Amino acid sequence: MEKQLLQQLFQQNKQPVLGFDAEYRVFWMNEAACRQFPDILEEMDIRKAFPGFSFAGLGGPSGLDAPVTLQAEDGQSRITLLGFCEEEPFYAAIWSDHRMYALRQDDTTSAEGVELMDAWMRRDVFHIFNHLEKLGQLMEQNGITAGTDSLERIEKSCQQLLRLGINLRGYYGSSREQDSMAEPVYMGEFLNELFRQADFRLEASGIRLMRQDQSGLSVCRIEKRRFAAAILNLIDLSAAYLPADGEMWFIMSHTDRQFCITFSDPSMPAGLLSGGLNCMETGQQDGRSSMILPKVSFGFLDRVVRECGGRCLLREENPGIRVGIRLPLCTEKPLLTVRDESAYTARFRGLNRTSLVSILLSDLE
Repeated sequence: MEKQLLQQLFQQNKQPVLGFDAEYRVFWMNEAACRQFPDILEEMDIRKAFPGFSFAGLGGPSGLDAPVTLQAEDGQSRITLLGFCEEEPFYAAIWSDHRMYALRQDDTTSAEGVELMDAWMRRDVFHIFNHLEKLGQLMEQNGITAGTDSLERIEKSCQQLLRLGINLRGYYGSSREQDSMAEPVYMGEFLNELFRQADFRLEASGIRLMRQDQSGLSVCRIEKRRFAAAILNLIDLSAAYLPADGEMWFIMSHTDRQFCITFSDPSMPAGLLSGGLNCMETGQQDGRSSMILPKVSFGFLDRVVRECGGRCLLREENPGIRVGIRLPLCTEKPLLTVRDESAYTARFRGLNRTSLVSILLSDLE
């Protein structure tokens, strides 16, 4: 199953990708690899074209439990090595060039590996959702109510996995395609619609999302889905520490050149950002938000804002936090349409539970 998924994900990839086993025998190559490394096709041995490649320094074939980046001596080319386990372990190698490689010990996080993990989780979770949908329909048709709570728990767990993939890919993944997806957006309309959807999710916890909109018709060029996910992470993180009657604030305003967002939360504990943004931590309060990743959430937000040409300022207030976001205005005029694209389809479920808001705030109920 894993080998089939590997082939499906990378068959049309423009980068050469090869699958091979612990004996260096190649069992699959995508089209780009076949064109770039025709020598491998003769013997299907990865060492045919890369005689210097070995597992030395990687902990051995069985010890490869995380993506590893191998770097060329020129510092420009690289290979990302991914390990998988079925009955026998196998590996995927993603090349950005065809030179000889040596291990760079301080680079073990790769965009390709995170993207593969995210795609893998989404694929399997979607299958579970499809089965849940069919099972739920059969239960409704036959008037069966026992077991519906189990379906709810399974769906929530799947939502948390999707959420984890969104966050990790947003923080660690590649941003090479973001420029082509960005579009001009009326920021006030966009964010107020997002906040209205978040209100529904926060209501179950008694938390209020307060806001003031003094932004007028400010237009910024953003990639809507990534920007929405970054803002929802901020809401989710704050909600994890607020009491049941707590409030968080968003104030939107503008200057001649910038659109401004100021977020404040009076309850978030100090120290969440100690040590920088490169380490994941987990936090939990009253059983909520079991998958909080504070540094990833802030790092994702900072990355998205920088990709939009803006800047993000964070200040811890012990307790509480204040976040300032500044985005450059653009002169393009978009259509006044805002919608949250569904992440998956489930016909028998209601209450807008299939949206991006639902997935990112899935722990609040």
